[in-house]
Amino acid sequence: MDKLSFDEYFRGFHFVDCAVRSRSIIYLLGRQEYELEEGNSDPDESEVVKRLTNLILDWPEEKRYGYADLTGFRIINIEVSEVPKPHAVAVDYKAQVYARGSGY
Repeated sequence: MDKLSFDEYFRGFHFVDCAVRSRSIIYLLGRQEYELEEGNSDPDESEVVKRLTNLILDWPEEKRYGYADLTGFRIINIEVSEVPKPHAVAVDYKAQVYARGSGY
């Protein structure tokens, strides 16, 4: 994968949640932006892409970011779990779960 800049990771998304795992590891949750065309209603929330991005601040810039695009999730929140290993855990109100992390 080509290295991406901070702007390229987040272009087209706005932040809806974050979780801090440590002084140097942060998770950001983005929600895909969309523009309504005249006469169309809001999309079904499960059709809107959410992006869970990890930032490891003490790594070199070119290795600092990682992400997963989540589809099929509705309204979603993230937290950090320490057991069995440190992860970001994303959960929607229908109890769908996605875990990311514990590279170290």
